Amino acid sequence: MTVSIELVTMIVTVASTLLGLAAGFGWMITRTDARFEKFEQRVDARFGRLETDIAEVKTEIGEVKIAIARLEGPAPRLLVAR
Repeated sequence: MTVSIELVTMIVTVASTLLGLAAGFGWMITRTDARFEKFEQRVDARFGRLETDIAEVKTEIGEVKIAIARLEGPAPRLLVAR
Protein backbone atom coordinates (compact mmCIF):
# COMPACT_ATOMS: atom_id res chain seq x y z
CA MET A 1 0.00 0.00 0.00
CA THR A 2 1.39 3.35 -1.01
CA VAL A 3 0.48 6.67 0.48
CA SER A 4 0.43 9.64 -1.83
CA ILE A 5 2.29 12.82 -0.98
CA GLU A 6 -1.00 14.73 -1.02
CA LEU A 7 -2.42 12.52 1.73
CA VAL A 8 0.71 12.92 3.87
CA THR A 9 0.58 16.68 3.33
CA MET A 10 -3.09 16.78 4.31
CA ILE A 11 -2.48 14.75 7.49
CA VAL A 12 0.47 16.97 8.50
CA THR A 13 -1.58 20.10 7.78
CA VAL A 14 -4.52 18.92 9.88
CA ALA A 15 -2.24 17.82 12.72
CA SER A 16 -0.35 21.12 12.76
CA THR A 17 -3.61 23.09 12.61
CA LEU A 18 -5.05 21.15 15.55
CA LEU A 19 -1.80 21.57 17.47
CA GLY A 20 -1.84 25.31 16.80
CA LEU A 21 -5.46 25.60 17.92
CA ALA A 22 -4.74 23.63 21.10
CA ALA A 23 -1.71 25.81 21.88
CA GLY A 24 -3.70 28.99 21.25
CA PHE A 25 -6.53 27.79 23.46
CA GLY A 26 -4.08 26.88 26.23
CA TRP A 27 -2.44 30.30 26.00
CA MET A 28 -5.85 31.99 26.13
CA ILE A 29 -6.86 30.00 29.22
CA THR A 30 -3.56 30.86 30.93
CA ARG A 31 -4.03 34.58 30.27
CA THR A 32 -7.65 34.48 31.42
CA ASP A 33 -6.67 32.71 34.64
CA ALA A 34 -3.96 35.30 35.29
CA ARG A 35 -6.43 38.15 34.79
CA PHE A 36 -9.00 36.53 37.08
CA GLU A 37 -6.33 35.94 39.73
CA LYS A 38 -5.30 39.60 39.55
CA PHE A 39 -8.94 40.67 39.83
CA GLU A 40 -9.54 38.34 42.79
CA GLN A 41 -6.54 39.81 44.59
CA ARG A 42 -7.92 43.32 44.12
CA VAL A 43 -11.36 42.25 45.34
CA ASP A 44 -9.86 40.46 48.36
CA ALA A 45 -7.86 43.57 49.27
CA ARG A 46 -10.94 45.74 48.91
CA PHE A 47 -13.02 43.37 51.08
CA GLY A 48 -10.23 43.40 53.69
CA ARG A 49 -10.39 47.18 53.88
CA LEU A 50 -14.18 47.03 53.99
CA GLU A 51 -14.14 44.57 56.90
CA THR A 52 -11.78 46.88 58.79
CA ASP A 53 -14.05 49.86 58.14
CA ILE A 54 -17.14 47.93 59.26
CA ALA A 55 -15.38 46.88 62.48
CA GLU A 56 -14.54 50.52 63.18
CA VAL A 57 -18.13 51.60 62.53
CA LYS A 58 -19.43 48.88 64.87
CA THR A 59 -17.11 50.13 67.60
CA GLU A 60 -18.22 53.71 67.07
CA ILE A 61 -21.90 52.71 67.09
CA GLY A 62 -21.36 50.98 70.43
CA GLU A 63 -19.78 54.14 71.81
CA VAL A 64 -22.67 56.25 70.51
CA LYS A 65 -25.21 53.90 72.11
CA ILE A 66 -23.43 54.21 75.45
CA ALA A 67 -23.32 58.01 75.14
CA ILE A 68 -27.05 58.18 74.33
CA ALA A 69 -27.86 55.89 77.26
CA ARG A 70 -25.91 58.19 79.57
CA LEU A 71 -27.75 61.25 78.25
CA GLU A 72 -31.17 59.65 78.66
CA GLY A 73 -30.46 58.43 82.16
CA PRO A 74 -31.91 55.34 83.77
CA ALA A 75 -35.28 54.02 82.65
CA PRO A 76 -38.20 55.27 84.79
CA ARG A 77 -39.58 52.71 87.22
CA LEU A 78 -43.17 51.57 87.03
CA LEU A 79 -43.64 51.60 90.79
CA VAL A 80 -42.39 54.49 92.85
CA ALA A 81 -41.00 53.58 96.26
CA ARG A 82 -42.42 55.62 99.19
